[in-house]
Amino acid sequence: MDFKPKFPKSEYEGALEAVNRSLAHVHPKALAIQIHDIIEFATNFGKGLENNNMEYVAKTYREALYDVPHDLIAEAIAKLKREYKWTHKFPTPADIRELIQYRLEARRSLQWKLNGILDNWKEDDGNHS
Repeated sequence: MDFKPKFPKSEYEGALEAVNRSLAHVHPKALAIQIHDIIEFATNFGKGLENNNMEYVAKTYREALYDVPHDLIAEAIAKLKREYKWTHKFPTPADIRELIQYRLEARRSLQWKLNGILDNWKEDDGNHS
């Protein structure tokens, strides 16, 4: 069965541009600020990383979270502050990713679908140009 677009091609292209923007990787400085924020927050509650090399910790977080958009990092940090049980350990990058993984995958899935639609676009689809 052939794909029959419901909207003009420009609508799909605009949607893809918006999704691509929403998946832009966090800027290293913005990520550093978010990491510093969570470290400071944890330290104020006695769950800091006193005995760890902070430069190494920050580098590890940057490497593990570089591909996550800034808004999702900020959302995860806010959620950690509200809901994380600080009784066990300082949150790892995996803890942060887990909080936003569904939303990140949803964006990536939408990007993949829109790319597929545009890759398979047939120019002879009537008034859909």
